[in-house]
Amino acid sequence: MKKSALILLLGSVALLAACGGKGAPAGDQAASGQPQTPAAQAAVAPAADDEGVLLAKEILGVFDEAVAEAAGLTKDKPEAADLKPKLDALYEKYAAKMAGINPRFLALRDKDIRLFGSANGYLGENRGKRVFEKDNTLKDAYLYYNLEKGEKEIVDFLSLKLPALIDIAAKI
Repeated sequence: MKKSALILLLGSVALLAACGGKGAPAGDQAASGQPQTPAAQAAVAPAADDEGVLLAKEILGVFDEAVAEAAGLTKDKPEAADLKPKLDALYEKYAAKMAGINPRFLALRDKDIRLFGSANGYLGENRGKRVFEKDNTLKDAYLYYNLEKGEKEIVDFLSLKLPALIDIAAKI
């Protein structure tokens, strides 16, 4: 029993020494009553999204809505002749939404190039992921309209025209 207590005590001392014996980490200083420097607070607090990132998230959110609506339209595998006008109407609806976002995207460039850069950076980092998710969401529609029906126009709409909606909002 004494041997295990000694090992536990030595382990605690070694851990304290490895930490530098400074006590609570920066994030715990407020709890310990010690004041935090602004740098320490910034290191602990998660960074809030800036206006550019928020706008980019909005663009991708509208794209996700369009994908979800397209998935709903293709779910029951309607005939291409019935589906095509519905997809065209969906595109027009979301193209108008994206066109409405574009002036705000361009205004960001004039307002603050750093914010414009963060919007472009966020879109660059996340667009591919969202398009990949779109492809996964519409996988059954691709298989049905491409392999079973040979409806290239429907497949092209789903694979090419939907992602082009992002370009409408981010057009320079």
